Amino acid sequence: MQQKRNRKKSKKQEPKPTHPCEWEGCTLMGEFRAPKTRVRDDGTRPEYYWFCLEHVREYNAKWDYFKGLTEAEALHFQKEAVHGHRPTWKTTDRVAKNVQKLREAVERFSGGFSHFGTQKKERSESRPISSEEKRSMETLGLSYPVTLKEIKRRYKELVKQYHPDLSEDKAHAEERFKDISQAYHYLAKSGLFQ
Repeated sequence: MQQKRNRKKSKKQEPKPTHPCEWEGCTLMGEFRAPKTRVRDDGTRPEYYWFCLEHVREYNAKWDYFKGLTEAEALHFQKEAVHGHRPTWKTTDRVAKNVQKLREAVERFSGGFSHFGTQKKERSESRPISSEEKRSMETLGLSYPVTLKEIKRRYKELVKQYHPDLSEDKAHAEERFKDISQAYHYLAKSGLFQ
């Protein structure tokens, strides 16, 4: 029977710094570093002071990152810090170019696909209509072929003419109004007209 090995990964402990605290008159070890300058003139990493905890806190409390910068330079730094000092560019120009390209592509295809719409119309006109559809069109006073727009226009005319509240012969108008409404709704739901 095998025994489980207890493998704890030992953390490599970094050796404690051997720097003395650089604060004048301090004899403790400098375990904490603090930058001497904001950025070196040649763009390399800044040099550091080594302080004990008490003195690094005091140094950091007095540290002014923007010391030596003009107000304009400080504002520029803050503005650049918003996006992590990485380069940026306006997207409006790129988007406008892409939208224009998309419009051009749609225009190229719009003429090429127009024949699909006419095929549907031709197919609907060539389909034989049922006797119920024919009767409904006669009720509305229309003849085939007809569009849905024409059916709606005719329906509105007849509703105004035969509405029971507006007609003198209420019994006849009410019956005719029901027939007109039935015919219109049947034709609208039939799917024959686009």
